[in-house]
Amino acid sequence: MAKYKIAYIDEDQADTRKFQRFSHNYFEVLPFIPKDDIEETCNDILESHVDAIISDFDFSEQLSTVHYDGTDLVSLFLKKRDNFPVFILTSFEDDAISKGEDVN
Repeated sequence: MAKYKIAYIDEDQADTRKFQRFSHNYFEVLPFIPKDDIEETCNDILESHVDAIISDFDFSEQLSTVHYDGTDLVSLFLKKRDNFPVFILTSFEDDAISKGEDVN
């Protein structure tokens, strides 16, 4: 049985490796480090033909040149692929909820 392909977007490679170890029995995790240009990051994910997206919320914690966050990236992606399964992971819950369009 083929595993689902999940895009995991995070600037912290240690967090990415943790997620890969946690989910390796269930998903094929394709890691993405956010690029400076949101369109370029979004297009890379689109071209990977993943089945779902899991994104960190705050990319600027380690990447000062990235001026967008996970909600911005997810919103752009959903404009290109409506009703696609997307999830945001964060320890900044209040900030993510206030920026998100649908917290469910």
